[in-house]
Amino acid sequence: MVSVGYNLMLRKPDLYKKVIYLRKSGLSYNEILRSVSVGNGTISRWCQDVVLNSAQKFRLLEKQRNNGFIQELVQHAIKDRNEAMLWAKDKIASIDKSHLLLTAGILLYWAEGTKLNDSRKGHKGVEFTNTDPRIIKIMMRFFRKILAIPEEKFRVVVRIDKQGNIIGAQKY
Repeated sequence: MVSVGYNLMLRKPDLYKKVIYLRKSGLSYNEILRSVSVGNGTISRWCQDVVLNSAQKFRLLEKQRNNGFIQELVQHAIKDRNEAMLWAKDKIASIDKSHLLLTAGILLYWAEGTKLNDSRKGHKGVEFTNTDPRIIKIMMRFFRKILAIPEEKFRVVVRIDKQGNIIGAQKY
């Protein structure tokens, strides 16, 4: 039995060379198909060992992304997102503001709050820690309006580490 090299078995060596040249130039299989009359499987088999540089790979990826079907999917996704945003705005606008404050207060306490129960010192209550004044204002509104905590129950504690700016903290 005689072993024959792959290139010698090609029925269309000129087409093979042209396909390899086009692929090395960075063309996609579909672009090559427009130039030669061989099947897609043949092009795939012939080009399996052709290595593309990063610019060629990027071009093919962009070409794939700009495919009409992909563009249509992107447009549908944008439309769906915009519709979802309009729906959410409508739902948020219809929420009673006290429910919004209730939800915000619950979530903030869950994230930043602590329950105090030190029977040795007689302390019972809750603690909320945050450095953002806007968040503190929301939480104070929650305590005052939703939980109806009287002003005399509030205690403010400022914690500063050894290297902290005491004057800046007092102004804060």
